[in-house]
Amino acid sequence: MLSFRSAAFAFGISILCGCGGGGGGGATPASAPAGAPAIVANTSSNEPVTGFVAAGEGSIATPTIDLDAAGNFSSASGQRAYQLQQGGSACSLMSTPSDPAAAICNVLAAGKAFLVCANTLTPHFTGTLFRQSDTQVATHWELAGRTLTGIACGASGPRSTGYRFVFSASGDSAIEYSGDSTWNYGAGAPDYMERTTSCKVSGGGFCQRLVIFKLTDGAATHYFLMVLWQVDPTLPARPVNLYILQT
Repeated sequence: MLSFRSAAFAFGISILCGCGGGGGGGATPASAPAGAPAIVANTSSNEPVTGFVAAGEGSIATPTIDLDAAGNFSSASGQRAYQLQQGGSACSLMSTPSDPAAAICNVLAAGKAFLVCANTLTPHFTGTLFRQSDTQVATHWELAGRTLTGIACGASGPRSTGYRFVFSASGDSAIEYSGDSTWNYGAGAPDYMERTTSCKVSGGGFCQRLVIFKLTDGAATHYFLMVLWQVDPTLPARPVNLYILQT
């Protein structure tokens, strides 16, 4: 799979991208010091390098990875090789052996980011890559009173999932409507979740994190909000959701 599911999974990456160089109360994720994923850049000194920020299923970490122009990357174990290509508004992710968790690729924000999913039916996603030079970290306070719309991969580009993430007028609380589940993030919960960057998940524990990135595309500003989960590795991974707002 595409290296997003395990916080302990290291990978090297290089990309040809043509991108110009049910229901709960207030979430209370546990947090404690923990090591971030080890990232191994698979580049040489004479190759152009573009930094991307990765996030996705299996970990609340958001490591920065270096992407070169060769078009290939592989897992640290060397058991699977990938190639990501972009042409205009489309991208493709090929893998050997085939990786069913990363079968679909969509372009976001005019090639400044990529969205990876298992298929075009799921309302969830596997991973994202945001070009670091174009990406700013935003806070939930910037989205006070706003509603973001869920997106996932489609056949010809990102599609709406019907999910919604709604911040209160003050921005201090939020409600996530994700299919049959409604998550109520009570007063102070979004702030706490946004500050959670590491966690301890042994013994059946879990962590939940809000990650908000902001990119500009001409006169438009795109906010991307990810609800990330990290759970005890003995338990099934929780699906993760992506929400967008354009202003």
